Amino acid sequence: VKGVNSLLLTDNNLIELDFLVFLIDLIYLFINENDLETLNNYSFSNLKKLEYLNLSKNKIKKIDSHTFSELTFLKTLSLDNNQLDDLERGTMNNLLNLRIIYLKHNSFDIIKHHYFKNLTSMVNIV
Repeated sequence: VKGVNSLLLTDNNLIELDFLVFLIDLIYLFINENDLETLNNYSFSNLKKLEYLNLSKNKIKKIDSHTFSELTFLKTLSLDNNQLDDLERGTMNNLLNLRIIYLKHNSFDIIKHHYFKNLTSMVNIV
């Protein structure tokens, strides 16, 4: 689907994201307050123009290491209020334009330095 650049899917009880593959022009995506538990390597693979991604208030426990690998234009990522306790090495590696990431209210015991190793544009970690 061409031309759709914003999509608001807040509070829709979503458990998977396969339908996103056709939304290649998305810039803003709100999928907060759903029932997502896992983000796989293909969840956002065709969303190469995405700049803002809100995944807050889901039930996310696991993010595969290449989930965000195609999101090189992403500037803001909201992962707050989930159930994350760790991130796989390399999960954030290709987010070269990421400036703000929200991680509060998860289950992290410690934030490891490898989470943000290549994020040279990072301004805020909240």
